[in-house]
Amino acid sequence: MVTDAERTRQRTEVFVAQVLDPAIFADRLPLAVAAWQPEERVDAEAARVAGLRGDHGDHEHLDGAFADVELGWRFGPVWSSCWFRLRAHLPERFAGSTVHLRFDCGTEATLWRNGVPVHGFDPNRDLAPLGSFGHAGSAIDLYVEAHCNHPLGVATFWWDAPETHSRWSERRPGRLEKAELVRVDETVRELATTLRFAAGLVAELGDASPRANRLRRAIERARTVLDPAAPGERAFTAIAIVREALGRGAQPSATLCYAIGHAHLDTAWLWTTARTREKSLRTWANALELMERDGDFRFLASQPQQLAWLEDDSPELFARVSERIAQGRVELHAATWVEPDGHLPSGESMCRQLAFGSLWLRSRFGEVADQRMLYLPDTFGFCAAWPQLARLAGLDTFVTNKLWWSEREDFPYSHFTWRGLDGSELRAHVTPGQDYNATNTPLELRRGERVLAERDRVDVGIWLQPFGHGDGGGGPTQEQIWRARCSQDAEGLPQVRFDGAHAFARDFHERADELADEGTPLPVIDGELSIENHRGTYTTHSALKRGNARAEQWLRGLEAAVATWPLGLDADARERLGTSLRADWSTVLLLQFHDILPGSCTADVAREARADHERLDAGWLRLAGALAERLASRFDASDENTAACERPTLAVNLSSVPRSGWFGEPARGVWATDVPAFGYRLVDAAAALPEHVARPLADFAADGAPRLAIEVDGVRTRVELSPDGAIRSLVRGEGDEFVAPDRALGELVLHDDRPLQWEAWNVDSESLAVAQPVVGDEPVQWRAVDLGPASVGFECERPCGARSHVVTRVWLEAGDPAVHLRYEIDWREERRWLRALFPALVRARTADCEVPFGHLARPLTANDATERMAFEVPIQRFVDVAEPGRGLSVVNDTRYGASLEVLARGGSQIGVSLLRSASWPDATADRTEARAGRRHRVHFQLVPHHGDWREAGVLARAETAPLGWTAVPLAGLERTARGASASDSAAAFAPTTFAPLRCTTVRGAARVQIAAVAPSWDGSAVVVRLVERAGARGRVRVDWNVDVESVAAVDLLERPRPRERVEHTARATEVELRPFQVVTLRVEL
Repeated sequence: MVTDAERTRQRTEVFVAQVLDPAIFADRLPLAVAAWQPEERVDAEAARVAGLRGDHGDHEHLDGAFADVELGWRFGPVWSSCWFRLRAHLPERFAGSTVHLRFDCGTEATLWRNGVPVHGFDPNRDLAPLGSFGHAGSAIDLYVEAHCNHPLGVATFWWDAPETHSRWSERRPGRLEKAELVRVDETVRELATTLRFAAGLVAELGDASPRANRLRRAIERARTVLDPAAPGERAFTAIAIVREALGRGAQPSATLCYAIGHAHLDTAWLWTTARTREKSLRTWANALELMERDGDFRFLASQPQQLAWLEDDSPELFARVSERIAQGRVELHAATWVEPDGHLPSGESMCRQLAFGSLWLRSRFGEVADQRMLYLPDTFGFCAAWPQLARLAGLDTFVTNKLWWSEREDFPYSHFTWRGLDGSELRAHVTPGQDYNATNTPLELRRGERVLAERDRVDVGIWLQPFGHGDGGGGPTQEQIWRARCSQDAEGLPQVRFDGAHAFARDFHERADELADEGTPLPVIDGELSIENHRGTYTTHSALKRGNARAEQWLRGLEAAVATWPLGLDADARERLGTSLRADWSTVLLLQFHDILPGSCTADVAREARADHERLDAGWLRLAGALAERLASRFDASDENTAACERPTLAVNLSSVPRSGWFGEPARGVWATDVPAFGYRLVDAAAALPEHVARPLADFAADGAPRLAIEVDGVRTRVELSPDGAIRSLVRGEGDEFVAPDRALGELVLHDDRPLQWEAWNVDSESLAVAQPVVGDEPVQWRAVDLGPASVGFECERPCGARSHVVTRVWLEAGDPAVHLRYEIDWREERRWLRALFPALVRARTADCEVPFGHLARPLTANDATERMAFEVPIQRFVDVAEPGRGLSVVNDTRYGASLEVLARGGSQIGVSLLRSASWPDATADRTEARAGRRHRVHFQLVPHHGDWREAGVLARAETAPLGWTAVPLAGLERTARGASASDSAAAFAPTTFAPLRCTTVRGAARVQIAAVAPSWDGSAVVVRLVERAGARGRVRVDWNVDVESVAAVDLLERPRPRERVEHTARATEVELRPFQVVTLRVEL
């Protein structure tokens, strides 16, 4: 049965559609349309020239000319471009009137005027104001650039109509549907929106509501004053009737909704960054147009990278945006360079996101662009480092929407205090409207108020509502603004204000302070913010994650070398190199966007990202070689030890502690002793292992199983391999077995992987119920492999699933108690999930998992719903399970998804996800490598330890895992690069062993990691970032091996931070650190 309230909504919709919608257009003039599809994208000026040329011009370099087309004309294929030329002569009846272009070609499109984008068309908007033309007969000559895609690319979704699915599977989905000049009756247009809003509110309130009955009567009165043949004559009166009924005063308990226009524009997702740049032009043109129409409208922008593109792509549009920023009409809540993934980037990457975003904004817009809010509406969860890093960037507020996306357990709060690893706190808000693409309907506004009431444990009473079409950009419409106005003082709805997000943050903090004073502070969430969803993004497109991890370590090392190593560079050369590395950082940060690095993107996006990583990797390799050779040219070749090097090699240590051991690949590396942290040592690759260093041993057990053994520091480690291709025994010391009974470390299992929805994003817990062991029909054939003078190992190959193969290598290195395990996987499966399992004979209830700038103790148990839903969790480089006195650490190079489980008989299991093969939105995800003849490589280091993992060197392994311990062969030691002569003083020589600094703990149990040694933002100093990584308190001493004029603590934006306890003398600096604290030092050299 249809209720009276729903009947009112339906009757109103019929009336508006049949009477008001046609009357919006007081007059129409069809346009003469011509179209041109160039093979490659051309700019507006080239299109204008081609349009003037017709078929007879002399611009032969343009590939084609405009041809006349009619409504209904089709174009394609998807992703192609098409220019439309629209012409008319203005008739007398249009003279002096405001004229609009009404255009629709079924795709996204841009209206250009005088070389500037002025309006964006898409399925949500087809009207562009052109202004007033004073004379009849005026020639209209317009150019529209269309792109054969819709706002969400060319994909279709389960919510789309069958016609949409059919259309976007055709060869030419573009279709010219409207092309006319119109005179718009804005009053009728506003009335149509107002009636629909009021009828929607009636339907929401229902028959039992007196409020709904009053509104229903007002709607009927408004209809009766209108003449259906000429509704515009009394449209203003009808609006007044409905507005009076709507605006009779909000209830005293009504919440306050701060509405602000927004266009959540994914930097890449179902389209490439090139398409994003086009979308950005349209979105900004639309937002600026609305500001011209409505003096209260504000717009929220969230990603400086997109503003930087706008500055390049349309300086004129950028200048207009800058004016609105200065006026406060455009609000920048854009503290990070892009909206990055919240778990996968390193802690240092997160620091750079905040620094690049905030400092770029200040460089362009001044103090008005200073940030206080970390706004990440669509990021898939947030690691526990964010509160501290945000505070170090001057932020005090966090806003998101994504935490509502949990599969089963709803997020408990809308307002709360978020406490990070070190104890730093942010005031946090999860927008209760539950949609960053809101349209301000009564349904959405009432839902926001209802969720706020359900989730606010204290009476904050205010909330933020970003509104506007998004994901693919576009932004708000005039109708959405009118809807918000209808709710400014309406009974049954929140009070909507256009004060903006700055005002929301101010009032939120004031209200939270009041509540605290009253003894009812905000609830606290301590640690990471995870959603029970999108766990597959820890694994999908593993090549992107590998590329990012390598990039982070490359940049860490190269910045330190350029900033501090004795390369003999002058200031200009250092500045040039620093600027180049900063540009590389901006690319890496871009690729950390929350639909690129997680792998939830199309094949085109992934292909471009892989190409960028490969290009950067190759460039950094060349730069590292050039810097090493330059350094070698400054060594004293006459020195006895230097001259004796047959194969001079630079051993580079990018960990935070000195290291003795093997550097480089097992078969092509070098042994080096006491290589300083963040430094290098010149060694001879031709030299034998030191006598005190024992080489690993290999033999076979009585049953033919391969065995490996090594002794380090008097403790023996023994390994035995299984016929299934894994490690069936790992014994450290006197019979201390670390493998769970009847199991093996490094077991590979496959799962059927068919998530309910969002295939690249999700993995379902049910998939874990059935695990297919990766074993062949016959036992594997282990074979010994030649791994050079310091390593011994075995290797085997076996099938993996229906079409894939995996090569497993296990080896030991001299001087290293870790067991090395590497998989090379030729991956060709469809909708399968490959995991490596490490069942340890360790009784633990929690596992220490590395996260950015720290670690979390995660439960292995599944005692309640929350623990059961944590079946796949984000990690960085290591996971450790331990019982008193012993434990096992699993260190990996480039994998981010893990599972934790308690085993029977006193065991614990760590599972690490290796690969997936999702088929949407990229039908080839993770299988592209196999088609190109490449294999996925994953390297594990298994570290059995007696005592704590902190004492076992796990942190140093983790921070160097993506690139390993580096060895750079040198061509020679002649000082040719400097043109040195025999008269050069000895002081001019570069030392053969060097590090710019050395960190030691002088009190307490703190363990410091050097996160960065890099040029400062202004290039006049060096920035050193220290992080406490053990979760302990202490005092740390930094001894400088470079001439230092001054040292001062600064924040992430390099502003003075005098509150930090830093004491500096001529050659040393001491710093007090609390657990997990990040301290940044600005060092003047």
